[in-house]
Amino acid sequence: MSMRLKLLLQKFGFKSVSGGSSPADNGLFSIEQELASLDICWEGSSAGWLLLLTEQLQDTDAFHQLVAVVKSGLMESDDIFSACDDEALTAVIITAISEASNQNGQTCIKCDRHDDSNTRSCSPVCSHCHHGYIPWTDDSRHAFFVQLYPAPYSDFVHYLPLISQITDRLSLDKLAALMSIKGRVEKQMRCEKVVA
Repeated sequence: MSMRLKLLLQKFGFKSVSGGSSPADNGLFSIEQELASLDICWEGSSAGWLLLLTEQLQDTDAFHQLVAVVKSGLMESDDIFSACDDEALTAVIITAISEASNQNGQTCIKCDRHDDSNTRSCSPVCSHCHHGYIPWTDDSRHAFFVQLYPAPYSDFVHYLPLISQITDRLSLDKLAALMSIKGRVEKQMRCEKVVA
C-alpha cells in the first residue's frame, strides 16, 4: 500500500492489514486497487478521496489530479458557461477546493489562533476572525480567487454559482469517502472483537 494512503487511513483510525512488502508497496497498484483490496470503494467519490489526500496530507499530486478530475467533470456537463476561459475555470476550481477543504474558513493570519490549545492561551479576541478562522464570504472567496485570476468583483459574481456548485459537490464526495473509511474501520473493530 502506498505510504500516502496508509497515512490517510491511519489518520482516521484504520489499522494496516499488510505488515510486509507487497506489490502495492512497489507502486504497482493504483489507489483504486489498494482501496478495493481493503473493501473500500473509490468509485463514486474519487474527488472526495483526492480532496482528503490534499486536505489531510497536503499531497500536491492529489491536488493536481483533483483539479483535473473536477475540470473534466465540468467539461462533460452543460452547466459550464462559454465565457469562462481555462485560467478562470482553474481559479474557480481551486477556490472551490480551498473552501471544501477548509470549511471553517481560511486561517487568520492576524492572530494565528488556528488550533484549540493556542486559542485558550490568547486572551484578546481577534476582530478579524472567529476562533482562528475567517469564515467564507463572497468577499473572502473573491480575495482568494483574484490571487489566481485577476478579475474585478463585478466579473467574479458570475463565477459564484459555479464555485458554490463545485464546493457542494466536493463536500459530498468527501463525506462519501469519509463514510467509506468509517464503515471499514467499524468492520475492522467488529472483527477484532470476534477474534479477541
